[in-house]
Amino acid sequence: GIVDLVGDRAGVVIPSDNVPSLAGELRRLLTDAGDFARVRRGAHAARARLATWEEASARMEQALLRLAGA
Repeated sequence: GIVDLVGDRAGVVIPSDNVPSLAGELRRLLTDAGDFARVRRGAHAARARLATWEEASARMEQALLRLAGA
């Protein structure tokens, strides 16, 4: 899942159908400077580990070509 990809400090995970939870988390991040800073640091750290869009799309292209037998 997303936590495996970016870690548990790069954001918050909430159910897609839980609007009150989303609103609460957004409110918390907008009003709690410490939590916002923690998530920001986590996001920057996760970004440093992830492929660029160009790298990711090139990998996807190669995988699709292999599947297509090209």
